[in-house]
Amino acid sequence: FAIQQRNLAELDRVFHEVSDPTHVNYGRHLSRKEIQALTTDDTAARAVEGWLRAQGRAVRVTQNDGDYVTAKMPFEVAEALFATEIFTFRSAQNGGRVVHRALRYSLPTDVAGRVSFVTHLTQS
Repeated sequence: FAIQQRNLAELDRVFHEVSDPTHVNYGRHLSRKEIQALTTDDTAARAVEGWLRAQGRAVRVTQNDGDYVTAKMPFEVAEALFATEIFTFRSAQNGGRVVHRALRYSLPTDVAGRVSFVTHLTQS
């Protein structure tokens, strides 16, 4: 789950300042830690993690770094959780690589507003 970021207008302002040779902040790029401190929404990440943990033992949260919350679950649990159907696709190239994807998914309203997108469900 890619967590919705905060302060993006501020990040955009800083980006333009450090990129403008005429600005006093030119070249004063933010570190990854500074960007994370500015944009990470820990409250949203904790809410998404809490929602996942409330789904029961079949859902295992494996990571929460504030930007992404990662979870593992069986296909049938994912299908119920995301109100979707997961399909199996086999590539005609790439050695017949198999991928499992949904065409679409939905999230409860209180979670959807905290998530930018769900990775590996509809795309790689």
